[in-house]
Amino acid sequence: MLGGRFSAETKTFRLARRLRYLCSRAVGNRLQNSQQTLFTTRNGKRFKRLILRDTALAAEFERNLEAFKGSPYFPAVAIRYEHELWLEYVEGSSITTVDAALVEKMADFYAATYRHSAQAVSIAETTVLYRLQRDLSILNQVGILPESVYRSLSTAAEKLAPESVWIGFDYVDAVRKNFIVTRRDGLVCGVDADSLRKDQLIGTGVTSALARWLGPFQTPFFQHLFRDGVPDFRPYLPFIELCYLAAWTKMYFFEKKRKKIDAGLFERFYETR
Repeated sequence: MLGGRFSAETKTFRLARRLRYLCSRAVGNRLQNSQQTLFTTRNGKRFKRLILRDTALAAEFERNLEAFKGSPYFPAVAIRYEHELWLEYVEGSSITTVDAALVEKMADFYAATYRHSAQAVSIAETTVLYRLQRDLSILNQVGILPESVYRSLSTAAEKLAPESVWIGFDYVDAVRKNFIVTRRDGLVCGVDADSLRKDQLIGTGVTSALARWLGPFQTPFFQHLFRDGVPDFRPYLPFIELCYLAAWTKMYFFEKKRKKIDAGLFERFYETR
């Protein structure tokens, strides 16, 4: 392993949040995130240290990041040892304000991500529609979607589904805290290794950003994004949006984040089906 002495390691979870997590883990009544994130300095060099639940997951994260080796849009892997992954620490600032320059940088980030190994695939050869129907069914079974709404959404899903979809890399959880504007070159860097995933429905990350904080800037964002061979998923964007909404609503239910669940967000899909 690496030589030198560890500095004090600072856990990213605040104490109160960590205590709530431990209590819920003991009770076992919600989804559990087993990942730990630490920051440490060795010989003056700072690293982000991920302790994952198993070696296979750490190896998957490593492969995904190394697919973008040399890219300024993702942190470099320093070392993987069994279920630990150490990343080079990205110096920069978090996103606090959104302006035209930031919108273009976000578009550059997703353009670089989506160009990498994207493939147009028949939807019948994927599990995309199956997963959407499954998520809607679960939301119906747990009482979030009434039976009539569920049936309407199931029909809408079939009609919105395109014949083919773009599959490839995506940065799926596009909350602001998962991005850094780098000090070195001023580009947007995705610093959450778990969010970079392979074989995804391309457009999921963009949909996440638009739903959470980038929505008012959709027009200029799209104008800058779709160029130079970037897969164009706009013709079936409503289908991606429904997939995203169903998946995250299901996640909030199992995480017991009831305040984030809004069944009314589904209305536009079955009213305009």
